[in-house]
Amino acid sequence: MKPTVVNLFKAAGFAAFIALSACGGGGGDSSPAAGGGGGGTVTGAAAKGIVKNGIVTVKDASGQVIGTGRTNNTDGSYSIDVGDYAGPVFVEISADSMTTIQDEITGTDEPATNVSGVLLESVSTITAGQAVDVNVSPLTTLVAQLAKNSAGEAEITPALVQQAQAAITTTLGFNPIATKPLNPSDPATADADAASKKQAILLAGLAQFGSDNPTCAALDNRAAQLACASSQLAMAYSGSTISNEQATIVIDGRALTGLTEAINTVSMDPEINQTRATVDPESDPATNSLAQAEMNPETPQQQTVATPTPNNSDIVAVRELLNNLRSNAAALDNETLNSPVEAQLADFSDSLSAQATGLEFGAFQIAEATSLGIEMYARYKFQASSIPSLQRIVDQSRFGTARCLVLNAVQREPNMPVTGVTIANTTGADNANFAACTVFGEILQFNGVNYQARHYVLMTPINGTNNTFNVESDSRVCRNQTPGTADTCLSLANGTVVNGVAGPNVATTMGTQTFANGRPSRITGDFNGQVVPPFELQIINGQVQGVELADTASFEISFVSNNPTETSSDIAGSGEFVSVLDGNTLTSTVNSFVINGVENEEGEPIGTISADVSIRTTLGRFSGTFESNSDDTGMGTVDLSGSVDLIQGETITPLFSGSITLATSPGTMEAPPSESVAFSGTVSLPQRPQLTVEVLLTSISETLEEPATQEINLTYQQNGITVIVDGVEQGDSASLTITSPTSLVSIGPFNPQGNGSVDVLREGRLAGRFNLSTSRIDYVDGTFEQF
Repeated sequence: MKPTVVNLFKAAGFAAFIALSACGGGGGDSSPAAGGGGGGTVTGAAAKGIVKNGIVTVKDASGQVIGTGRTNNTDGSYSIDVGDYAGPVFVEISADSMTTIQDEITGTDEPATNVSGVLLESVSTITAGQAVDVNVSPLTTLVAQLAKNSAGEAEITPALVQQAQAAITTTLGFNPIATKPLNPSDPATADADAASKKQAILLAGLAQFGSDNPTCAALDNRAAQLACASSQLAMAYSGSTISNEQATIVIDGRALTGLTEAINTVSMDPEINQTRATVDPESDPATNSLAQAEMNPETPQQQTVATPTPNNSDIVAVRELLNNLRSNAAALDNETLNSPVEAQLADFSDSLSAQATGLEFGAFQIAEATSLGIEMYARYKFQASSIPSLQRIVDQSRFGTARCLVLNAVQREPNMPVTGVTIANTTGADNANFAACTVFGEILQFNGVNYQARHYVLMTPINGTNNTFNVESDSRVCRNQTPGTADTCLSLANGTVVNGVAGPNVATTMGTQTFANGRPSRITGDFNGQVVPPFELQIINGQVQGVELADTASFEISFVSNNPTETSSDIAGSGEFVSVLDGNTLTSTVNSFVINGVENEEGEPIGTISADVSIRTTLGRFSGTFESNSDDTGMGTVDLSGSVDLIQGETITPLFSGSITLATSPGTMEAPPSESVAFSGTVSLPQRPQLTVEVLLTSISETLEEPATQEINLTYQQNGITVIVDGVEQGDSASLTITSPTSLVSIGPFNPQGNGSVDVLREGRLAGRFNLSTSRIDYVDGTFEQF
């Protein structure tokens, strides 16, 4: 079901772009990393309070220095080039005679001459050649300390960094690494988000703690007292660790004497705290834990926090959504001043509709299929070597989206699609040489014939290993196939190859297995390389064809998957996804996400996904947060919040900030399936005044044979004028009404795809005629104006 609101409004616009991750400042002096040239950048801001002219040292997972610089002498921001390094990055802030630390209590900058050693620390992960925002504060020091404690003598992994971030985020109620430090006494903080306000109050509380705590108050230098407060907090949490997918947060109250009172003091002080928010140690879980630890200094407080690692099928859901967040910026890019605002907003609505219903069948499902292929192949080898007489699984499905086989042989011409397979032995001798998967896509019924989009994936072990494979893939359009079978399209008699096998060494996937009762209970893996691009089924010139949605597609994923039961999984991971269409590159970086999922009795996945993601193309970028959930009813919602920028050369223009909710209903005997999009926020057009917009789109399909019915309800305000657009479309029939309660103007109803003109009423009387071919209003008194 593919709603096309763009037809309803005779407007068009397509482009790529977007991004979802927390953004922070930058701009300090920096030194290039050794072996640089890759363009990777670590940016952020440092505060205890704001650290000005602080020494910034960036290290890799092994502790080697890969970049140095200083924080800005105004706002504590920094930007460090780390070249083409990829992996965990630790950011350390230290001081010398040039460094000052802002005292949030007095507002003065205190010389840090007597402060030695590492003052603050933070940690995140970076993808080669990309940028990552890593803010640094006493709260981020807890994350870095937790990651190091948990790794012990081993090298720290990206997954462990994500788990440490998730643990401290749960403990505090916000992610300090993604939250830029602010000065709480600045009145502008009243407009900040809740996380920024809470962090500002906590950091100011630490500054007060530096005066009140006996250990810190004994120091005669104010900067040393501020540094001492940070050190005492880190000491209190030093016993915390992560093990077996959960963190044990230990808080030792002996180091916290006076902290909760200090937080309460600054929270209630209107001069120090101008955020218009408060932190109550009795009701706030984070500070209540500190208070309990402080009141019971002889018994450290413990909190267990789940730190799940990502699940492949949920990574698929994230990628499918991001793959469709492509058209918002261009939809709002003005053509001329005479281009009606309602037409441009219709373009924007259409792009949201595509996001709600697109979730295209595409390259990312290959990662889901290969995870199942790895699991099956590794299990086969494990069982064949340990108990050869055991009945081994050689055919398995996952969530109805993929079916994989363990193979002895394949039939094909060199570098051509597979046309036949021989399945491996189920008992006896081990003769497995390949794993292969079929990914089932959308089904389109046309002229009484069923068509299905499919990907075929062939995995060949490298150097005889059980866990590392070359991955080859091709896409096919299959006709009259048997639903759920993997071989009806293999002969190509019923299949049209859309994109042939990519060839050897195009992508590699690898994983390590932990077995429990003969079943993999934990998988760590990586997928890296180019795969066949995503495509969709379209009817063109009376024929069903597969149309590629990108010219190339590649991605790199690292993940850890726990499967405590056959039907449940928890995942954490990170990755980068790159697709190119008509020369425009879409790069999506998933910095971290936390996923919990189970499979219901019908085999459908249900659960929740939340992520911090950044997406950028040559056209624009999106930054914000993402959360998706589905339940037993088959209904699901996706919530996005953030902001979008349009990039034109060196110019970056903010386009909108707000939130989007995408909702789907699978339909019942009483009601047909429907999909809707709601948008709320502020829209800015390059040549238009600021707009406030509310959009609701709904798409309903009675049957597969009938075209979807699409409805749009759009309200926006411009210069005090309110405009309401209501429309409905089914097939070639459309009806649209535009009204403006504030100007007492009404146009329609009319079919925007028709010809001629439509009467314009003002206060119920004829005021002019709307020309459908020019989208202009010609008024009866001979004047022209745009409403």
